[in-house]
Amino acid sequence: MHCLIRESDEAGINAYIQSKADIELKDGWGRSALFWAIKKEKLEYVDILLAAGADPNARDEQGKRVLLVAITSGFTKVADKLITYGADVNGLTDIYSKQGLLHYCVHRNGERCVVYLLENGADITIKDGYGFTVIERVEMNNSISDNIRTLIRDAAKTQTAPNVDE
Repeated sequence: MHCLIRESDEAGINAYIQSKADIELKDGWGRSALFWAIKKEKLEYVDILLAAGADPNARDEQGKRVLLVAITSGFTKVADKLITYGADVNGLTDIYSKQGLLHYCVHRNGERCVVYLLENGADITIKDGYGFTVIERVEMNNSISDNIRTLIRDAAKTQTAPNVDE
Protein backbone atom coordinates (compact mmCIF):
# COMPACT_ATOMS: atom_id res chain seq x y z
CA MET A 1 0.00 0.00 0.00
CA HIS A 2 2.84 2.40 0.80
CA CYS A 3 4.26 2.03 -2.70
CA LEU A 4 0.83 2.56 -4.24
CA ILE A 5 0.47 5.82 -2.32
CA ARG A 6 3.99 7.01 -3.18
CA GLU A 7 3.43 6.18 -6.86
CA SER A 8 -0.04 7.81 -6.89
CA ASP A 9 -1.69 4.59 -8.11
CA GLU A 10 -5.32 5.32 -7.25
CA ALA A 11 -6.64 2.20 -8.99
CA GLY A 12 -4.15 0.08 -7.06
CA ILE A 13 -5.10 1.82 -3.80
CA ASN A 14 -8.78 1.10 -4.36
CA ALA A 15 -8.06 -2.52 -5.30
CA TYR A 16 -5.91 -2.94 -2.18
CA ILE A 17 -8.67 -1.58 0.05
CA GLN A 18 -11.33 -3.71 -1.62
CA SER A 19 -9.20 -6.80 -1.06
CA LYS A 20 -9.62 -6.15 2.70
CA ALA A 21 -5.84 -6.20 3.17
CA ASP A 22 -4.43 -4.49 6.26
CA ILE A 23 -4.41 -0.72 5.65
CA GLU A 24 -2.59 -0.18 8.95
CA LEU A 25 0.42 -2.19 7.79
CA LYS A 26 3.59 -0.29 8.80
CA ASP A 27 6.74 0.25 6.79
CA GLY A 28 10.30 0.11 8.14
CA TRP A 29 9.84 3.48 9.86
CA GLY A 30 6.60 2.42 11.51
CA ARG A 31 4.53 4.55 9.15
CA SER A 32 1.15 3.53 7.82
CA ALA A 33 -0.12 4.34 4.34
CA LEU A 34 -1.95 7.30 5.88
CA PHE A 35 1.41 8.88 6.76
CA TRP A 36 2.50 8.59 3.14
CA ALA A 37 -0.76 10.03 1.83
CA ILE A 38 -0.20 13.04 4.08
CA LYS A 39 3.47 13.37 3.11
CA LYS A 40 2.45 13.29 -0.58
CA GLU A 41 -0.22 15.97 0.11
CA LYS A 42 -2.89 13.69 -1.39
CA LEU A 43 -6.16 14.69 0.30
CA GLU A 44 -8.08 12.28 -1.92
CA TYR A 45 -5.96 9.37 -0.65
CA VAL A 46 -6.39 10.55 2.93
CA ASP A 47 -10.16 10.53 2.32
CA ILE A 48 -10.05 7.02 0.84
CA LEU A 49 -7.94 5.64 3.69
CA LEU A 50 -9.96 7.25 6.47
CA ALA A 51 -13.23 6.09 4.91
CA ALA A 52 -11.75 2.58 4.82
CA GLY A 53 -10.98 2.73 8.55
CA ALA A 54 -7.43 4.05 8.76
CA ASP A 55 -6.51 5.23 12.25
CA PRO A 56 -6.57 9.08 12.43
CA ASN A 57 -4.37 8.81 15.54
CA ALA A 58 -1.71 6.61 13.93
CA ARG A 59 1.89 7.09 15.04
CA ASP A 60 5.21 6.18 13.50
CA GLU A 61 7.96 4.30 15.35
CA GLN A 62 9.13 7.58 16.95
CA GLY A 63 5.64 8.28 18.28
CA LYS A 64 4.90 11.11 15.85
CA ARG A 65 1.17 11.30 15.12
CA VAL A 66 -0.27 11.78 11.64
CA LEU A 67 -2.09 14.90 12.84
CA LEU A 68 1.23 16.43 13.88
CA VAL A 69 2.70 15.63 10.46
CA ALA A 70 -0.25 17.34 8.74
CA ILE A 71 -0.20 20.43 10.96
CA THR A 72 3.55 20.99 10.94
CA SER A 73 3.56 20.58 7.17
CA GLY A 74 0.83 23.21 6.81
CA PHE A 75 -1.73 20.78 5.40
CA THR A 76 -4.72 22.19 7.24
CA LYS A 77 -7.29 20.54 4.95
CA VAL A 78 -5.74 17.17 5.76
CA ALA A 79 -5.64 18.06 9.47
CA ASP A 80 -9.31 19.09 9.32
CA LYS A 81 -10.17 15.74 7.75
CA LEU A 82 -8.18 13.84 10.41
CA ILE A 83 -10.00 15.71 13.18
CA THR A 84 -13.35 14.96 11.52
CA TYR A 85 -12.43 11.27 11.69
CA GLY A 86 -11.45 11.50 15.35
CA ALA A 87 -7.82 12.62 15.51
CA ASP A 88 -7.08 13.82 19.04
CA VAL A 89 -5.69 17.37 19.15
CA ASN A 90 -4.70 16.66 22.75
CA GLY A 91 -3.00 13.36 22.01
CA LEU A 92 0.49 12.82 23.31
CA THR A 93 3.42 11.96 21.10
CA ASP A 94 6.23 9.72 22.26
CA ILE A 95 8.71 12.34 21.08
CA TYR A 96 10.93 13.71 23.84
CA SER A 97 9.15 12.02 26.72
CA LYS A 98 5.47 12.17 25.84
CA GLN A 99 4.60 15.71 24.96
CA GLY A 100 1.30 16.96 23.63
CA LEU A 101 0.99 18.19 20.08
CA LEU A 102 0.71 21.73 21.44
CA HIS A 103 3.86 21.25 23.55
CA TYR A 104 5.70 20.09 20.44
CA CYS A 105 4.59 23.08 18.35
CA VAL A 106 5.26 25.63 21.10
CA HIS A 107 8.73 24.23 21.74
CA ARG A 108 9.57 24.54 18.04
CA ASN A 109 8.11 28.05 17.72
CA GLY A 110 5.56 26.77 15.22
CA GLU A 111 3.15 29.68 15.39
CA ARG A 112 0.89 28.46 12.57
CA CYS A 113 0.72 25.06 14.26
CA VAL A 114 -0.06 26.59 17.68
CA VAL A 115 -2.85 28.73 16.24
CA TYR A 116 -4.36 25.75 14.43
CA LEU A 117 -4.33 23.55 17.53
CA LEU A 118 -5.79 26.26 19.78
CA GLU A 119 -8.53 26.97 17.22
CA ASN A 120 -9.35 23.26 17.21
CA GLY A 121 -9.64 22.82 20.95
CA ALA A 122 -6.14 22.00 22.18
CA ASP A 123 -6.03 22.00 25.97
CA ILE A 124 -3.16 23.99 27.49
CA THR A 125 -3.59 22.22 30.85
CA ILE A 126 -2.38 18.83 29.55
CA LYS A 127 0.94 17.84 31.09
CA ASP A 128 3.95 16.46 29.25
CA GLY A 129 5.99 13.48 30.40
CA TYR A 130 7.82 15.68 32.90
CA GLY A 131 4.60 17.00 34.42
CA PHE A 132 4.58 20.46 32.84
CA THR A 133 1.69 22.17 31.07
CA VAL A 134 2.21 24.26 27.94
CA ILE A 135 1.82 27.49 29.90
CA GLU A 136 4.49 26.32 32.37
CA ARG A 137 6.82 25.47 29.48
CA VAL A 138 6.25 28.89 27.93
CA GLU A 139 7.12 30.62 31.21
CA MET A 140 10.27 28.49 31.70
CA ASN A 141 11.65 28.75 28.17
CA ASN A 142 13.12 32.08 27.07
CA SER A 143 13.51 30.93 23.47
CA ILE A 144 9.74 30.84 22.84
CA SER A 145 8.71 33.65 20.48
CA ASP A 146 6.72 36.58 21.86
CA ASN A 147 3.83 35.79 19.50
CA ILE A 148 3.53 32.23 20.77
CA ARG A 149 3.95 33.39 24.35
CA THR A 150 1.02 35.79 23.84
CA LEU A 151 -1.12 33.12 22.15
CA ILE A 152 -0.63 30.72 25.05
CA ARG A 153 -1.14 33.37 27.72
CA ASP A 154 -4.36 34.47 26.01
CA ALA A 155 -5.52 30.86 25.84
CA ALA A 156 -4.74 30.49 29.55
CA LYS A 157 -7.21 33.28 30.29
CA THR A 158 -10.03 31.32 28.68
CA GLN A 159 -9.12 27.75 29.66
CA THR A 160 -9.24 26.58 33.23
CA ALA A 161 -7.32 23.83 34.92
CA PRO A 162 -9.30 20.67 35.68
CA ASN A 163 -10.42 20.16 39.27
CA VAL A 164 -8.37 17.21 40.51
CA ASP A 165 -10.27 17.04 43.82
CA GLU A 166 -13.45 15.73 42.20
